Amino acid sequence: MSNYDDFPMGDSKRETYDEDSDTARALAKAKREKEIEDEMINSKRLIEQHTNKKDHSFCYPYGSSKSIGKLAPKIASKYFDSGTTLIRGRIKNSDPFYLPR
Repeated sequence: MSNYDDFPMGDSKRETYDEDSDTARALAKAKREKEIEDEMINSKRLIEQHTNKKDHSFCYPYGSSKSIGKLAPKIASKYFDSGTTLIRGRIKNSDPFYLPR
């Protein structure tokens, strides 16, 4: 498993390092709300710490509706401006915490 510091400055992989990279597992498998919330908070903190930029959007690990579950978008809305899935589609009256790619 890679982590942010494995990529040298200027490497495109460093620029695309995201929440998935460090805690890549289906959020629906996290049984407790606190566990999902802790993962989101820690991911956000790490991204902001390493980039010195605000992390506005959450990218759901695996990104399918089954792996996201119903609780994760509600929690993401507390800490992020949006959440992106791997579900294909166009943004049309979409929930900002369940956006298609």
